[in-house]
Amino acid sequence: MSKITVDQHKTFEYYRRTYVRDNYRCIYCGRDMIASFDDWMSLEIDHLVPSSKEGEVKDDNLVTSCNVCNKLKSNFDPGDLPEDKDQQIEIMREHVLKKRMAEQLRWLKALRQFDDFKEFGELKDDSNIERSPATKPLEI
Repeated sequence: MSKITVDQHKTFEYYRRTYVRDNYRCIYCGRDMIASFDDWMSLEIDHLVPSSKEGEVKDDNLVTSCNVCNKLKSNFDPGDLPEDKDQQIEIMREHVLKKRMAEQLRWLKALRQFDDFKEFGELKDDSNIERSPATKPLEI
């Protein structure tokens, strides 16, 4: 694959080439990144071998990712990766999906705790709590 030149780095073509190749889907979770505006805004480029681990900015090291999977993958480096890109992706996908499942369990636990707090704690009726502007419903 070709190496990205300084002139091409972070240009529309730099991103588009990767997105089109990956069919605008997160290679980790399969999310369709053009299905909605929120999906589109979550679209990111990820380095299979993280740039912090000396991963190169080359076509074969760049993949399409949603922001959640990219954050979960972070700078994960499994060590010696096979030469085959599909095998590399599979190793990274497995790591991301395990982290995703762990985070989903944490999220569900937090929801249960919040529901228990609302039911049995001091916040049985939280309607009197002033909400921050970020949590107020949008009026469109």
